[in-house]
Amino acid sequence: MLAFLLTFFSIYGAMNAYVYWRVHAGVPTMGWSGLPLAAWLAIMVAAPLLIHLLGRWRRPALSRALGLVGYLWLAGVFWFCVMGWLLDGWNVGVHLAALAVPGARAALVSRGTGTWGPPLRLGSPPEVALLTLLRRRRAAAAGG
Repeated sequence: MLAFLLTFFSIYGAMNAYVYWRVHAGVPTMGWSGLPLAAWLAIMVAAPLLIHLLGRWRRPALSRALGLVGYLWLAGVFWFCVMGWLLDGWNVGVHLAALAVPGARAALVSRGTGTWGPPLRLGSPPEVALLTLLRRRRAAAAGG
């Protein structure tokens, strides 16, 4: 039973840490406002233990409510992680495929230099990309 609990809490904790990492990466200006999110994730990781304790303390309504919230959160975290891992794997595959194809061309896509008016791209700070183009030497010119 102890091995099951350690495995469950390790996997569930890692999934919640992934959620925090993805949300924090998507909103880089979060700063201290990430503490409530971290506290919520810690409560959700500890929810199975809290449900058990609330049942022992004869608080069945609170135990059921936390159980419902915890199970819904677990389902959402599961699908968030699965979709995130699939998209991350797809991006890695696309980049590796582009490297493997000789003569493949790549596109440079940046976040842009900024916005005018109200910011519509949340969590996307402006960036300027410096692109240097170099001419390839032809094999015939290099060899002869």
